[in-house]
Amino acid sequence: MVRKRKSKQRKKRNGHSCWCCDHFLPNERFGGKGHRLHLCKSCQRLPQEERDFRSERSNLYRCVTWDGIIPKKRRKQFNRFLQHANPKIRKIAQQLQREDQLERARLNRDEREFDEFSGDVNLDFDIAVYDWRWLDDDELASYR
Repeated sequence: MVRKRKSKQRKKRNGHSCWCCDHFLPNERFGGKGHRLHLCKSCQRLPQEERDFRSERSNLYRCVTWDGIIPKKRRKQFNRFLQHANPKIRKIAQQLQREDQLERARLNRDEREFDEFSGDVNLDFDIAVYDWRWLDDDELASYR
């Protein structure tokens, strides 16, 4: 008897995920302590400096939302990367900070434009009156 998967259930993956290369690999690609460390054999062979760089880079990207904004809660953690010893990490952090400033400026501009647009709309109407067909001409004129 074949059991069908329910539509909301995910297919279970076989293997492990490697945090370093961000791939989902079969168990055979993980050797020794690799299962516990979530580090595949090819990433275990990398020099320690490269693994440290990848770890710090992933920590840096965790500070940024999908929209490219650095929230206030993560600013203190993010500022640590701006003074990082590795110049590559500093460069990535500076690029992310510029993108954050541009995105915040765009959002502020959009918000100002919305406020200017919504200032023209008259919102002083009774919520109970939801259909203009039931209004008298005088009441309808008062909302214009």
